[in-house]
Amino acid sequence: MDKRLLIAITISILAILALPALAAEPDYAALRDAVVEDHIDPGYRHFDEKARGLDYEIKGHCKNIGEDPDKLAAQDAFHGALDAWQAVQHIRHGAVAENDRHARLQFWPDQRGITERHMRKLLAEPVDETITGNFAGASVALQGFPALERLLFDDEPLAQRVLDGEKTSRCVLAQAIAHNIATIAGELAAAKN
Repeated sequence: MDKRLLIAITISILAILALPALAAEPDYAALRDAVVEDHIDPGYRHFDEKARGLDYEIKGHCKNIGEDPDKLAAQDAFHGALDAWQAVQHIRHGAVAENDRHARLQFWPDQRGITERHMRKLLAEPVDETITGNFAGASVALQGFPALERLLFDDEPLAQRVLDGEKTSRCVLAQAIAHNIATIAGELAAAKN
């Protein structure tokens, strides 16, 4: 988020808090509307844009499986989307509170290693496109940034993993997660906050 906008919002809030001495009642509705219009809505739109970019980069990376492409563009898109999410992740009410969207995007802290256990179990067998059918119904530990980070920043190529002599596509899972993140981001951007 632009630091100037954050400073302006902070000054506005402080000015409104100082008004009780001058005015009878603060205009809480105006304050709420200003926060939504100046912070929440633009933040969710920015997150949506970056999440769609992440989805696009993961698809592009996985399309070139035979060429063993560099993961750098996908990793950069991951950082962009995660940074955009971090700018609004403190919001815990409204659209993000519905359908466990917050936990589905960032299941954290994971003190018991649930994400790693689910990921290991899922990748122990060949992963195919059937996982994308109801991915929103999968464990929240597999749906967001922490799970995608494990795939993108692992030393193994994202495109494939050898398991008992058989190549298993990790890209299918990465695409499902990136698409899920983009879907949730789109829902947040479209919601009335």
